Amino acid sequence: MPKHSPSPLDPRSPLVLDTRDLPRRPGALRTVKRVVPAPADLGVELIGVPEGADLDLDLRLESVSEGVLVSGTVSGPIRGECSRCLRDIDDSVVVRIQELY
Repeated sequence: MPKHSPSPLDPRSPLVLDTRDLPRRPGALRTVKRVVPAPADLGVELIGVPEGADLDLDLRLESVSEGVLVSGTVSGPIRGECSRCLRDIDDSVVVRIQELY
């Protein structure tokens, strides 16, 4: 399993969300709907999201006592190859996320 070392976040990256305007009282929320380009390393060797492909973010940022709860969906195209039959795969995926920061 590859080890990833954390790299500093680039505040200009489209996948970095600014929470400064989110009030710090529990229950405050903000929605984020945007389309961003996929980074180069989103996937594994056989299948992934092509670099630069459109990722649709439909997120909810909610202030909670422990931090900021981010939940919603991320959708986009996937391309790759079946490891068993070696057929091309060209599809789309919707991923539900929920993470506390």
